[in-house]
Amino acid sequence: MDVSQEAKHGLGRRIMSHEQRREILNELFFEGEERMPYVRQFYSLLAISTLIASLGLMKNTTAVVIGAMLLSPLMTPILAFAAGLVMGWPVRSGRLAIRLVFATLFVFGLAYLLPLVFRRPTNVVVPAEILERTNPRMGELLIALSAGIAAALMLLRRETLSILPGVAIAVALIPPLCVSGLLVYFKEYALAWNAFVLYATNLVAIILTAGTVLLLTGFKPRVKDVKLNLRVAAGMTMITFFVALVAVPLGIRSINDLQDLHDRQVAISVIDDWIGENSVEIVDVEVEDNLLKVFLLVNLPIESLYERRVSAFRAYLSPEMTIDSLKQRLIAVLDKEVNITLKGSFAFWKSTCKVQADCYF
Repeated sequence: MDVSQEAKHGLGRRIMSHEQRREILNELFFEGEERMPYVRQFYSLLAISTLIASLGLMKNTTAVVIGAMLLSPLMTPILAFAAGLVMGWPVRSGRLAIRLVFATLFVFGLAYLLPLVFRRPTNVVVPAEILERTNPRMGELLIALSAGIAAALMLLRRETLSILPGVAIAVALIPPLCVSGLLVYFKEYALAWNAFVLYATNLVAIILTAGTVLLLTGFKPRVKDVKLNLRVAAGMTMITFFVALVAVPLGIRSINDLQDLHDRQVAISVIDDWIGENSVEIVDVEVEDNLLKVFLLVNLPIESLYERRVSAFRAYLSPEMTIDSLKQRLIAVLDKEVNITLKGSFAFWKSTCKVQADCYF
């Protein structure tokens, strides 16, 4: 591009030539004779990507899931939709929206059918790879917004094509949608909805920031057409509304997570004070909304193995160390329901082997 073109207009806004704009649009929009070959290729890659992602998720294999992200063809219609909004093309944007809806249903349905075909039991432990995509927070939205900027820059500057794999991995469109379909099969409907929210978050965030970048870099023709400008403004306002719609619950979840983290630190401090010099260890402290779960381990000397009564274990704890006293402390500080699990452990060494017997108070 001519340097003088970039220098025009004081804010550094680029004036894109008609040829450059047409070249980019030809890479995003497939019409006429090109449409059917593109559609066949699109759904073929989408099916392969979905199968690989679903198998990787069920097998709990991160590398396989990443491979599916790289094969996903969804970025092209998403960027085309963003370009259609910036160009003020409501009809073409509407067609692309329908294509994205059909692609979403295709991936969701294929992911649901895969375990059905292989007759996978529904009462299984959900793999960690699946669970990781059922807890969207504000961080995921920020990642998707950044990925949209990178994708638009890649579209505008051909020398940045090397970032495409990184964008595909960062934004993760196919895996959360596959997770949603798989979890519906496993009858985990609440988790399935959370995974779908993550997919929707990534989708609308990429469209918003990609469209914004295209708009700021002069992708829209500079013409004095009030109707065109109104269409562009309406389209960008609409997608901003959808991003705000998903940002509100994600923001609330993120704030709740920070509050839970704070409450956990306060609880640990209270428990440490309650333990004092006694042989009690904190195994875990979990905060779930208005419930605090505390797991403690009492290390008992080997001599107590010979005691016949469980009440004899109290001899190894301070008199004031009772479950009720700890509960009252935690409730007073955090104003939450408290559930405490106190586990006794007898441990001794014999050669290099540790033998452990457990009991519960």
